[in-house]
Amino acid sequence: MGGFDIQKFLLEDDAKLTIQDLNKAMKNLMDRMELLEVIMAPKQEDRMFLKPYQQATVNPTTDAQVYRQDVPEGFVGVITRMGNDWFPNTYLVRVVDNKAVEPRIRRSIAPVTDPIAVKTFVWNEVTWRAVNNDAVPRTFGVLTDGYFIPRKIAERVVALE
Repeated sequence: MGGFDIQKFLLEDDAKLTIQDLNKAMKNLMDRMELLEVIMAPKQEDRMFLKPYQQATVNPTTDAQVYRQDVPEGFVGVITRMGNDWFPNTYLVRVVDNKAVEPRIRRSIAPVTDPIAVKTFVWNEVTWRAVNNDAVPRTFGVLTDGYFIPRKIAERVVALE
């Protein structure tokens, strides 16, 4: 049993495969390799989310912003880990690029000390707000960690997915 013979494949199916197809496939491979390079490279401090863990105390029957991360000009954020605190009679709202991802989060997605792995692209900003319908003040913590990649690379990667 031998390996895949690309020359035999090209000779047999050259009517089906065009140079444009090969160029497109090569571009896709190059884009993915460039993304892997960016992901695997040691992270520079200025390319990381600066304050991945943020917290705020929310008084009874009020709401407040708990977390905010703006994306620098020319870049796109990639969220890689996420976790949040939660209390009964409260909920959180996570907004990515002006869209509520989930209208009312009434649970801990994951503990802030053991966040879940995610991959979410952020083009402008991500915020978390907490609404406290409880009778006592509550301190909410949110961990949203990640890094920034150049916008041009992100646009190519999103087009591939």
